[in-house]
Amino acid sequence: MFSLLKDKSAWRQLSRTNRRKISCEIGSGVGDDIAEHLISEIDVSTNTAVAGYWPMRNEANVLPTLMKLHEKGCPCLLPTAAERHSSLIFRAWNPGDEMRTSSFGIQEPTFEKPVKIPDMVLVPLLAFDTNGHRLGYGGGYYDWTIAELRNDAGENGVRVVGIAFSGQQVDVLPSEAHDQQLDMVVTETGVVRFN
Repeated sequence: MFSLLKDKSAWRQLSRTNRRKISCEIGSGVGDDIAEHLISEIDVSTNTAVAGYWPMRNEANVLPTLMKLHEKGCPCLLPTAAERHSSLIFRAWNPGDEMRTSSFGIQEPTFEKPVKIPDMVLVPLLAFDTNGHRLGYGGGYYDWTIAELRNDAGENGVRVVGIAFSGQQVDVLPSEAHDQQLDMVVTETGVVRFN
């Protein structure tokens, strides 16, 4: 039944419930496992600017990954609230930085932090499928942002990496023309590659 759903809103409802259950069962400690897999299995040089996110709503914890990348010398970025129906803006972030709460209730860097363009974007998700499709929250911010980054970066485009629990993978998700595919997903069990 789950795999036969065509409506994205129904998928979102079921996927939120699934992610909440997984998060309660395996806890936030898997963030260290995700960090280990990303660092050991994906080539990330010290000059790679990596955009992450501040985890909320039972999202897989990406902060240990950002901490390890920061220790490695990678510039780390976090998104700041964009205007409705516009791309995200990424600002520099270092562990221990003062943060502000956005109008969406999300922790983000203060406006004094410089804006940077990421080479790699780590994205949260509700579910992902075997083709690299990602089910987000429905706002479209990541799809617009990724499309813009890929268009601007050309052939050497930005790498887009989903951060998830392995139990969030499904066979097939409904997708539309504007949906941006993931290059890979990192979970507590390893890296799933699509390209």
